[in-house]
Formats: sequence, C-alpha cells, structure tokens
Amino acid sequence: MCYVVAAAVLWPEDQLEDAGSIVKSIVSHFFHTVAGRYGQLVLRFRSLLVVATHLALIVAAHLTAFLLRFEGSIQPPYDQIMWRYLPAVLFIYWGGLWAFGIQRGLWRYVGPHDLGRIFWATLAGSFVFFMIFHVGLGWSEYPRSVIILTGLLSGVYIAGIRLVVRWFRE
Repeated sequence: MCYVVAAAVLWPEDQLEDAGSIVKSIVSHFFHTVAGRYGQLVLRFRSLLVVATHLALIVAAHLTAFLLRFEGSIQPPYDQIMWRYLPAVLFIYWGGLWAFGIQRGLWRYVGPHDLGRIFWATLAGSFVFFMIFHVGLGWSEYPRSVIILTGLLSGVYIAGIRLVVRWFRE
C-alpha cells in the first residue's frame, strides 16, 4: 500500500481524497463562521480590504524576490535597498493594478480575462519601475532580477488569492 504525507499525518493513498474533503470542510466551516460574524463589516470596508490585501501581497512579493535573488541571505547593502525602495515599489505596482482595474470585480468570479489583466498589470509595474529607476534616474543599485521577480511573484500572489477564494466559494 502506498502512503502520502499530508499535514504531518500519513494517509493511505486511497483515502487521500477523503482527507482533502475533510480539510476543505473544516476550512469552509471556519470561513462561514467568520463570514456570519463579520460579514457586514467586511462588506462595508470591502474596497479598503482589497487595497490592503493587494499591498500586503506586493510587499510579500518584494521581500520574496530579494530572498530568492540572494538565496535566503540578503547582503548588507541590499537589505537597506530593499526597505528604502519599498514605498516606490508599492506605489508603482499598485498604480499598475489600479490602471488595469484589478481592484474592481468580485474575486469569486475570477476567470482567464481577470488573470490576464493581473499579469499585464504586474508586467506594466515592472516596466515602469525599471524605466523610472534604471533608465530615467540611472540608479542601478536596485537589482534588475528583483524587478522581474517582484512583478512575477506579485502577479502569482494576487492571482492565487483570487483563485483560492473562487475555489472555496464553489
């Protein structure tokens, strides 16, 4: 018999689907409990929550990009660069998301068109960031690979959270 490790528990492979449905039902129950308790509050501040979530995901992508670029150990001059450029990264990448209208729409109905807009928005953010800081201002201290990784990761993170919401709503 073949076993698969999932959530620190050994599950027989034939029962893995049952384990997945158990996890989904637990998370679904938690989601519905929280939604029932705080649903009206979330609906009232939906736009603010969407913006805050996008900004948090951009920060996560920015930090992850630096960690990937420097293989988990960010060198002393670059750790300061990472934090110094963070406001510009937030402003430019959020501007790209706003220009493409990513903050509008319901996450539970995300489709290929929305995913394409997300990736075009993050690509545009990367392009604008590169053009401003590397070409326009000539500041080459910020790694180009981090610009690319931040764009890709922020696109994956933002698309991923929307796909997870859709998955739980179905």
